[in-house]
Amino acid sequence: MKLKDIAKIKTGLVLSRKKAALYEVRISYKQLTLKSFSNSTAINLFTLDDFSSADEIKSDYLTQEGDVVVRLRAPSTAIYIDKSMQGLVVSSLMVMIRLNDPNINNKFLAHYLNSGSIQRIFNIAIKGTAIPMIGTRDVAELDVNLPSLAQQNKTVKIMSLLYREQEILKELSIKKQIFTQNTLNTITNQFQEEKL
Repeated sequence: MKLKDIAKIKTGLVLSRKKAALYEVRISYKQLTLKSFSNSTAINLFTLDDFSSADEIKSDYLTQEGDVVVRLRAPSTAIYIDKSMQGLVVSSLMVMIRLNDPNINNKFLAHYLNSGSIQRIFNIAIKGTAIPMIGTRDVAELDVNLPSLAQQNKTVKIMSLLYREQEILKELSIKKQIFTQNTLNTITNQFQEEKL
């Protein structure tokens, strides 16, 4: 089946059409950026931008819990929108996927879209040399072959544990670097004190 058969797929907002000029009344939003995407399907919170709109933005262009958002500019990775990330503006450089099939785990779909096999399909679909991108149609026409809901749920749990392990290892690496630098500083300071 095609992705468009199980989901509503919509390109994000052309931001220049809604951006408030200095003299206009402004409505403030947080906006997803291309830097907000990661392979882990989680949003990088430190990369959200502020967006001032001349008027209210339709909910079609704002994230909702359960949405899967895909970058159209390469690399075309997907993120999952949880409850805490609702109401973010989605630009026209992204596409929102809202599933209408209860037998599909939205978070699994995001992992599925980030898998090597789907990324190869997206890479083949890339158009343009200056700004390599896939089209909304490429996402909509994607053939999806998903496992049972039970298997999807199991995969999501496993992936969550694996990504958490990666975070812990990164934190450990940073702490190890700090420890190493502090140890070097202590040794250097002792050596200098002994010379005095």
